[in-house]
Amino acid sequence: MKFFILFITMFFMLFFISCDDSVSGSKLCSADNPNGKCENTDEYCKAGICLKKVKKCEPACTDEQVCLDGVCEDSSKEVDCVDVAPENASSVVVKVTINYDINKKEWETPLNCEWNCNENYKKNSYGTGCIKKQEEDYCKDVQCGEHAFCKVENNQGICACEGGYILNDDNVSCSDINECDNNNGGCNQNCTNTDGGFECTCDTGFTLGLDGKTCSDINECAVNNGGCDVNADCNNKAGSFECACKSGYTGDGQTCTLIEICKPENNPCIESHKTTCKDEDNNGIAECLCDNGYKLNETTGECENINECDPNHLLANCNSEATCHDIDGGYECICNDGYEGDGIVCNDIDECSDSNLNNCDSNATCTNKAGNEGKFECACNSGYTGDGVTCTDIDECTNNTDNCDTNATCTNTDGSFTCTCNSGYTGDGVTCTDIDECTNNTDNCDTNATCTNTDGSFTCTCNSGYTGDGVTCTDIDECTNNTD
Repeated sequence: MKFFILFITMFFMLFFISCDDSVSGSKLCSADNPNGKCENTDEYCKAGICLKKVKKCEPACTDEQVCLDGVCEDSSKEVDCVDVAPENASSVVVKVTINYDINKKEWETPLNCEWNCNENYKKNSYGTGCIKKQEEDYCKDVQCGEHAFCKVENNQGICACEGGYILNDDNVSCSDINECDNNNGGCNQNCTNTDGGFECTCDTGFTLGLDGKTCSDINECAVNNGGCDVNADCNNKAGSFECACKSGYTGDGQTCTLIEICKPENNPCIESHKTTCKDEDNNGIAECLCDNGYKLNETTGECENINECDPNHLLANCNSEATCHDIDGGYECICNDGYEGDGIVCNDIDECSDSNLNNCDSNATCTNKAGNEGKFECACNSGYTGDGVTCTDIDECTNNTDNCDTNATCTNTDGSFTCTCNSGYTGDGVTCTDIDECTNNTDNCDTNATCTNTDGSFTCTCNSGYTGDGVTCTDIDECTNNTD
């Protein structure tokens, strides 16, 4: 129980302390306290003046309406005429139509009501007041000045002044009352004395209320954005307003043009490798992106080079017959040896089509290699030996690698050899057969000799009774030689 009482006591102490602080900390709106509080909750303080809060109409009003304090109202309305009936008279109250003056931001002043004198009264000779019908003779000889009229008091005609005037010491003439000298005529801002009255007017940017005295701030921003550009914000001020271009636009607020932020002369993206400017929403607000070939490091906020050639994350589109080389901010594809092109497209080079492109020996055959083999291959022609770049003739005759017949002669030639059948033989040199000169009568034996064919040749033997080498045979004279 004691704890509960202590808690309640502390609660009320804190409550009253809070309230005291709130009251003591608040100051009313005044010239000395231009941001103070207004007594009425529907008013706000600007420049030391309490102004009525003006609300913007949403949705916008039609052409036949005006926006007043956040509410769309008809721009014309019926009101009672102004009762200006003098003493002993009554106004004929009727409805009159008044319009809202959009330029002055105020309603027109209603017309005065017509009035008639009450029973047993009639209008005086000036038509400005009412006198009793039986008292007319008292004013017959009374001459009143301008803005004065005769009225009867104590059975005597005296001069009285119209509203807004005061009787002078001569009791005949009237002088204008300067209502503005007394509490500014009750006007909220400007009081202008007029002949027989006064007029309250407001400073530029304020509108006069229906009471003819109170000035309320005109919220120029509530209608057509105050005339500001569609890309500007309208900021209402006490008695005025201000147009300010939105972010990404430049101008005086009445006219705003988009800042082409990504133009070279405006580009704010100047960080290393982060010079790509982007304005997707076309609102003049730039987004700086990493240049092509770079990516953002989320930790450091810097742009780092992308290794497009990384085999684990291959991003390059090099040809299969090209090698990818990573460079700062990009990559390059270089065709492998034996290929030509831009690296994206690589075509095999036929080195064998031009002797200037290969180093094969003149006695070698060049074979172009495509695919993974690439380049070309040199092979010595038949009859030559070497690596294809250098080829030397093979002497088949010396190396006994020829296929000549045993009865033929082998003759080495450049890159080959020839076989020629020996004398006494016939054939292509690879195959040779003996020529039978005796049968073919190609021998040169004497007619008196006998031809005997031999392997590859023949012999001539003189017949009996003849002597000689067989080619030439002479008769033997046996008688002379005593051989008979």
